[in-house]
Amino acid sequence: MARLYVLRLACAQEDVPVAVVDAWKRADSSTATLRHAQALMVLERLSLIEKSLAPGGGTSWRLHRGFAKQLLDSLCIGGVLDAESERDVGSAALSSGSSGAPVLGQLERHAHSTWERVLQAIIAPPDDDIELTMQCDGATMQELLIEADLLGYAPNDGGTDVDDNGALPARFTMSRQARRYLLLPTHAQVWMLVRAYMKLSEKGTPGTQHGVLCFLMRLGLLRLGRAYRMDDAALDEAQRATLADMALFGLIYRPEETPELYYATPLCQYLLSTSAGAGAAAASSETDRAGAANGNGAIASGAGSGGEGGGGFLVLETNFRVYAYTGSTLWARVLEGFTRLEYVLPNLVIGSLTRDSIHAAVDAGVSAAEIIQFLARNAHPRMAKQTPVLPETVVNQIELWVKEKQRVQYAKARLYQHFSSQAEFLEAEAYANDIKVLIWSKHAPEGRQCLLAVRADAHDAMKRFLKARTQNG
Repeated sequence: MARLYVLRLACAQEDVPVAVVDAWKRADSSTATLRHAQALMVLERLSLIEKSLAPGGGTSWRLHRGFAKQLLDSLCIGGVLDAESERDVGSAALSSGSSGAPVLGQLERHAHSTWERVLQAIIAPPDDDIELTMQCDGATMQELLIEADLLGYAPNDGGTDVDDNGALPARFTMSRQARRYLLLPTHAQVWMLVRAYMKLSEKGTPGTQHGVLCFLMRLGLLRLGRAYRMDDAALDEAQRATLADMALFGLIYRPEETPELYYATPLCQYLLSTSAGAGAAAASSETDRAGAANGNGAIASGAGSGGEGGGGFLVLETNFRVYAYTGSTLWARVLEGFTRLEYVLPNLVIGSLTRDSIHAAVDAGVSAAEIIQFLARNAHPRMAKQTPVLPETVVNQIELWVKEKQRVQYAKARLYQHFSSQAEFLEAEAYANDIKVLIWSKHAPEGRQCLLAVRADAHDAMKRFLKARTQNG
């Protein structure tokens, strides 16, 4: 509904009275009224719309001018579905044997294998920079991952090479955020990296960010299996640079034999929705057979596919044993983040959920909900037919193990006792509570038996309070 309102306001090209916008909802439906209010609230929170005063004294809704212009430009003159350019290129059908055009299964496998390489760069970042062709002052893949808070620096105390200053160079390492990132669905992973890419483009030469935004909006509307030309007049220099970068992420496929053409992959559909939708659902039986044969095809998207790329690959038993039908070392590393790996076979990874492995995952910043959602989202098709999908005993035990880490909290404290009266204890307790330093207290009939524990850094403030009370009392 919010998207529909944006299109209506953009096409209006002027402020729309609030009464007119309120009339867009169904007057006889309380649900419609609630959804209408929620849509406006979301748009206002995103600063896409704002209220303005009309000349007559009323109020109107106004769409952000810059956003409205760019949206209309992209829809009307962006050349995304330029029929003339498509005729020049020729139709690339979704079946094999069409002038060498890739079938949907090929695009899907290319997208997933390329995306896996990006995730591998997070799990095991190389020491040398990976070139990233963009106009942001020669940025590298590591700089992009650092911008996304997926990589950090750690002292390279095990190396022998030194820099010009005689110090050991820092090496790249996974951040705490990266461990959670690997358990997210693919659409969330793609969006986080694209948002980091847009932030990085702000630091580039003037006009780079505009080109990035224009091409990303264009990319989300490209048709799967359709060939597009690199020399399209609608693409400027910044957009072509962005196109090359998106190819590094698997959102674009450029055949080596025809580098003047490019194709959108199923991953680019995540830019406009939370799943690959019908495009992935239309994958050929050839893709399904390849995935089943090597454990790597569509389901190799693992942490992100959740069945969207052809089905899940995980089986969880009531004895806490996890079976992952994949030959990818990437997902073996991901599973190692919260399981104890026991066997790594050519197309099967076997591990167990243990108290220690769950505690280690929690210490690394992963929550119980993220682990459970990962297991459910990537459940094997046969397991996904069950209700519930995951064994309840295992889910409950994971939550209990996580709660063990949260059951006790340690804090440095000061203990006060031997109060002269219960009134003095109650006043001290109230003061500690007011300044938000109270940790624990014990009431007793006599003041000397009462106990009060406050944060250690509040000791001076408590002493001044008790001293002032004694002097005044």
